Amino acid sequence: IGRVAVAVSNARVHAGARLERNILIATAGGGVVALFLGLAFIRFYVSPLLRVMDSAFRRLENTTRLALEAARAKNEFIANVSHEIRTPMNGVLGMIQLLLRTDLTAKQKRHAELLRSSAAALMIVLNHVLDFSKIEANKLDLAPEVFSPERLVDDVMNLFEAQAGLKGLCLERDVAANVPAAGRPH
Repeated sequence: IGRVAVAVSNARVHAGARLERNILIATAGGGVVALFLGLAFIRFYVSPLLRVMDSAFRRLENTTRLALEAARAKNEFIANVSHEIRTPMNGVLGMIQLLLRTDLTAKQKRHAELLRSSAAALMIVLNHVLDFSKIEANKLDLAPEVFSPERLVDDVMNLFEAQAGLKGLCLERDVAANVPAAGRPH
């Protein structure tokens, strides 16, 4: 009792050392192979993917820049055209006002009033086009206006009365009694 004998063979010690060395060599070799595989993955997969993405982003930036330039040019064109059309339209409106101050028959006066109303409506459309270009350029200032709903309905009726008559139609208007005489801005 109390004695222990340990017997170790030299062959087993040398086999354990060889096994340890082989494990270290295999691990180092596996690490080197993994490193080369990782580098190959980066070189042959990730790198071309990055080049394609870089090229796509450059094309996207260029296309975006061109689109923004085109939108700016379009807005400038719309603003210039609307302004250039508004100038002669003001002349037309002024001449119509002068015409309405002359002696006209009832029929001529009605036609001149329709002409004035149509020209004023066209001026409103031109102003809206100009406002639209201002909206896109973030330069629009809103201003509330008082208007007469009944007058608006009359103006629309006058605009379409002649065309309706040519088609054999009769336009009638009906404005409810509870519609205010003048709309209030909010």
